[in-house]
Amino acid sequence: MSSEIKYNYQAPLTHRKHGPGLILILSDSYHTPTTDLDPHPAQKWAEEGFCVLSVHLSQEVDWNQALPITIAALEQAKELESGKSFGLILYESKLVNTILPAVSTTTKISCVVAYVKYEDRNSTSTDRPLLQHIAGGSTTPSNDGLTTNYQYALSESTFVHPSSPNYNHTQATLAHTRTLTFLRAHIGGPVFDIEAIWEAHTRFEFEGRDVGATMGTMVAEPYVNHIPTLTGGIGRKALTWFYARHFIHSNPDSTKMELVSRTLGPDRVVDEFVFEFIHDREIDWM
Repeated sequence: MSSEIKYNYQAPLTHRKHGPGLILILSDSYHTPTTDLDPHPAQKWAEEGFCVLSVHLSQEVDWNQALPITIAALEQAKELESGKSFGLILYESKLVNTILPAVSTTTKISCVVAYVKYEDRNSTSTDRPLLQHIAGGSTTPSNDGLTTNYQYALSESTFVHPSSPNYNHTQATLAHTRTLTFLRAHIGGPVFDIEAIWEAHTRFEFEGRDVGATMGTMVAEPYVNHIPTLTGGIGRKALTWFYARHFIHSNPDSTKMELVSRTLGPDRVVDEFVFEFIHDREIDWM
């Protein structure tokens, strides 16, 4: 079994340092992407506050044997929140109908998310909440009982893999948000007050004018693009340099923002606001 499965654990990458468990099932062909914008799934889910165990497969395994071993491995994580069952995300399309029967034999898995091609989808009843991101197909699968289906006009389920030639950033982001909402509903979090985090970010940015504190509200490798001049930064080093040299200390003293509307999502804040200032100096990013 050890030659067939490789485990890689990632603790939550949040300030509170603990969270519920999440199992990712991937093949060995899934390698780390080269772009800072699209990190490995383990990092993305750890940034959402989960204890993440990545399961890398090199060949077919007996999931009736492998799943209990996988669960036991995740249960060893010291950052794991006690008393909660786990979620499972399946990135390998052809495994969905192999793994679901094994899931039904354990009480440790509360829900399953699967990225599948249309022909590989599960179309039978299941005893656990199942979210399927379905690539392709001429007809839209209906939601049935515990199963929720989302369909994407793409040919391959690997659209979510940053390292795949079929990667589609827009659809992958949409699928991530849908998955996050699903996981929070079925394994009890984690839920963060992203509105408060955003308020702190803008306070450090425009009132305190503190580069370090501003960066402290962001993920490990953030991305910012100021539309007027297409300036900003990709990654922590570049963005810190931009904030320090061309943004935070370059804005006029009169700068203020008047909020017009705010839309909150599970993983984003969308603000409409009026940005006010007296143009008494050169503003690089404008």
